[in-house]
This record gives sequence, C-alpha cells and structure tokens, in this order.
Amino acid sequence: MLHLPRALVSLVLLTGLAVFLIAQEDGCNSDENGEEADGTTSYSEEDVEYKLAVIDAGGFVDPNDPSIDSYAALLDSLETKCEEERTLISDQAVRATQLLADEGVTMTALEVLQGIDGSIPDESGTFSCAEVAAAWITLVVAQ
Repeated sequence: MLHLPRALVSLVLLTGLAVFLIAQEDGCNSDENGEEADGTTSYSEEDVEYKLAVIDAGGFVDPNDPSIDSYAALLDSLETKCEEERTLISDQAVRATQLLADEGVTMTALEVLQGIDGSIPDESGTFSCAEVAAAWITLVVAQ
C-alpha cells in the first residue's frame, strides 16, 4: 500500500478545495471609473476595486483615495491574462484571503491580486484565474 506524507495529502486536498470554491464564485459588473480634471480617478461605491479597498481597510475608504488605483491596475492587468472578468477575479481574491486565513496565513486582497498577477507572465495568453489562484494558494500555504 502506498503511504503518502500527511502534509502532502493535506496539500492536495486543499488545492482541490480551492479550485472548487474559487470556480464557484459569482460576480456582478462594475461601473466605469471617472477621471477628474486633476488626473485623479473617482471611484463609485459599486466599483469592484473600491469594494476590495474597503474590505482590506476593514471599513470606509474615500472613493477618491489614490490607493484604489492599485486594485484597479491589478484588475486591469489580470483581465488581459485571465478568462474571467474583473468582478469574478475580485471575488476569487476575496475568497483566497478567506482560504488562506483558514490555514493561518493573513493576506489582503491586494496582496493576493499581486501574487496571482505575478504568477502569470505578460503576453502569455489567457488562463483560468481560478486555477492559477488555487495553485498560488497551495504554494503560499506550503511555505
């Protein structure tokens, strides 16, 4: 009988669970962002990048806060690399933070987006971000 190390079995099960849960996430469309005359971007409370910033901050974020631009830029980048739309990608990032927290790893949605974006080379075609996220989660937990 084949005996696999318990940690390896747990890692494989976690990967499968992550793929399943991330693939099940639903999303809704975000509104377009408005650029102000001074070059700053004003976000709506309905924009997914704004919602991610609020989740990471644990509360209110001014819709004109320039930190929201980081979420928008990563979602823009991931939209060119992933089969999913930005709303689903953001849902997957939030779910990833929850899965990581269950494993004792604290990360923000922004850090998750950075990790997933960094895992996919530019101009390499499109991938399932759910699958990339699941593999990335597995690697983070294994460290």
